[in-house]
Amino acid sequence: MKKSFISFTAGILAALSVFTFAGCRTNKVKTPAKESTSIIRFCGEWKLVSYSGFESIPEAYMNITWVDDIESGEELSVNGYSGVNSFFSTIKDNNSFPLGHNVGSTKMMGAPEDMEFEDAFLDTLCNAKDWKVSGRTLTITDGDKTAVFQNTYVSDK
Repeated sequence: MKKSFISFTAGILAALSVFTFAGCRTNKVKTPAKESTSIIRFCGEWKLVSYSGFESIPEAYMNITWVDDIESGEELSVNGYSGVNSFFSTIKDNNSFPLGHNVGSTKMMGAPEDMEFEDAFLDTLCNAKDWKVSGRTLTITDGDKTAVFQNTYVSDK
């Protein structure tokens, strides 16, 4: 009786493992198929270091990754923190900068000055006229305000 209970339990666990792993949808981070594509220069971890019109800026950052999604194909995944809330977006076309109105965000309230910063910052990302990468610096401008980011990745070598 004890041996059959152990066999039964092992069978149940094996079946659950198969269902668990078979049902998972995976996203793989990879380099885009076209190595020469200029869009990969935007990929990375970017920390906001200055933003025009604001002397004091709260912590803000953005992560941009290339994703090969099983359902939607290749796209850029953009997520970050805008001073009070987290934000997220995807870019499916290499020429889809700015983010436009394809941005989602958590909806927490913060201090009035942080909320004012966040609204302006997200507005700049959504309506940017220009995204430029030079070395480890990403500069985004909407014609009125400019956000300057520093790539946080530093090589050991």
